[in-house]
Amino acid sequence: MQTLFITGTAPSSGKTLLIKILAIYKQTYFCEESSGILDLIQEELDENKLPNNFLFSSPNKIKIVSRQLPRAATVTNSDDLCSNLLGKLWKTLSSLQKELDLVLIDGAESLSSPITREMLISDIVGIWDLPTILIVPIESNTINQAIANIALAVKNKVNLKGIILNCTSPLVQERISQLAPIDLIQSLTNIPILGILPYIKDTEDAKELLSAASSIDLESLFY
Repeated sequence: MQTLFITGTAPSSGKTLLIKILAIYKQTYFCEESSGILDLIQEELDENKLPNNFLFSSPNKIKIVSRQLPRAATVTNSDDLCSNLLGKLWKTLSSLQKELDLVLIDGAESLSSPITREMLISDIVGIWDLPTILIVPIESNTINQAIANIALAVKNKVNLKGIILNCTSPLVQERISQLAPIDLIQSLTNIPILGILPYIKDTEDAKELLSAASSIDLESLFY
């Protein structure tokens, strides 16, 4: 059994896109293995929420379970609420881990999203020691976003396996290198970059998603 927590530097960073890519890769090449997605939803309009049939063309359906987290604007400092929420989440995750070979967790908004007034998503991920991938969109502040999120991850002892960069718009290689210099980011963060996702125009196109998987160091993720 393997679990991966996928998070991003912002709600629209591409974490749900990465979940789709990893899921369809597993379905295509490891169809004998069972997979599931725990979709943590914090806002009504979360980025690209997963439809239950997003891989409907595959004979091996992926189990998708959604859980609502407190909205950032309504978090409280209630210890009882926090304990009850975390208890239910842990029970759901444990059940999926026992049932499935792979569990992908779509990590709400970002590591800095609050659950209560005292606790962030990164606190939970660190306490539960979930292997984590950080997806960072390639834009003008890519380096700053990566450094800030990794500093938070280190502070809260998140088991961060690597960074994946995401082209959220069409970019030539020269521009990608300018906005997201891999050697510099790895040097500043001490975290490996495991790939750069190309710009994907149709995020429901299974062939395009599967092709994008080749741009990721899948061996570091799954083996």
